[in-house]
Amino acid sequence: MTVRKKAKLSVVVSNDKHRTNPKAETLHRIPNYPTKLVIYQLAASPYWWVRYYHNKRILRKSTKETDKRKAIEFAKRFFEEIVTGNLASLSTQQRNVSRFNDCADAMLEAQRQRMERGEITRITQDNDEWRLKKHILPHFGSCLVAEVDYFAVEKFLATLTKEKLSSATLTAYIGLVRKVLSYAQLRGVITALPRLPKVKREDEPRGWFKLDEYHRLVQRARDMAGEEYEVRRVEVKEGDETRAHLVTVKANAKNKQGVQVRRFSISKDLRNVIVFMVHSFVRPTDLKHLQHKHVAIIEDAEQRIKYLRLDLPKSKAHDGAYCHNEDCRQCLS
Repeated sequence: MTVRKKAKLSVVVSNDKHRTNPKAETLHRIPNYPTKLVIYQLAASPYWWVRYYHNKRILRKSTKETDKRKAIEFAKRFFEEIVTGNLASLSTQQRNVSRFNDCADAMLEAQRQRMERGEITRITQDNDEWRLKKHILPHFGSCLVAEVDYFAVEKFLATLTKEKLSSATLTAYIGLVRKVLSYAQLRGVITALPRLPKVKREDEPRGWFKLDEYHRLVQRARDMAGEEYEVRRVEVKEGDETRAHLVTVKANAKNKQGVQVRRFSISKDLRNVIVFMVHSFVRPTDLKHLQHKHVAIIEDAEQRIKYLRLDLPKSKAHDGAYCHNEDCRQCLS
């Protein structure tokens, strides 16, 4: 009788199916390149690999390099090949504005035509040009429009935060970046606008006068009638720099500093202007545009009342305050 021994079954757990996954500790982003461009290592290969997410596809390739620095250089060339191939598929018109600085220039030119048609003001145009040259183009100028995504703008926002700019100014910069991207979408360079970070804005209510403060203001304006003042330009040294400041002093003051810029006197009309603005809710910037034709005398025979109605030209929307007569725009240019 033959006795057979049962063979022992040994089970070996293999992780081969995970050997093609990137090692998390080796993931490395390429500085000054899109965050979607990374190099990494696999358990199944001694070489570094490069990966880039482009047009909803993940593109991978072995660098055939074991040295990290050489792998980074390979990744940069890999990225340039992808970008060059993408640009080749664009039309000539699209390629001309594929980079952010070229697209920004084209957007400003199109906006300049709108300004000439009276659709926007010169102030808006000048502000956009200044902000682009000050911060936006030095940061995004050499980038492709398609590379400007949420994280790129978030990084740009971090650099602006160091400038200690207000939340309203930061919002204006992000809005200008969105304006360039919107123009790129119209030109067909990008298919959709990326989501952009938002800046939380805190309410900053304007200051106001209490009733007793208002009475003191009116009384002080009446007492100052007839006095003369000078606006003087004073050079002040701040550290290694010398900056100019404008100061207002009485015309008869002694030991005046700086150079006189202009001289003016306080008239009794200042008190009347203050009272008029408070009771009519007219802004100081709108007051200079007020003319006789903007004031109408309204009579109500039934209620036996008579009052004045102000029909002021628009100015709050920064579209250029002007009279209803087209000829009056000349005085505001």
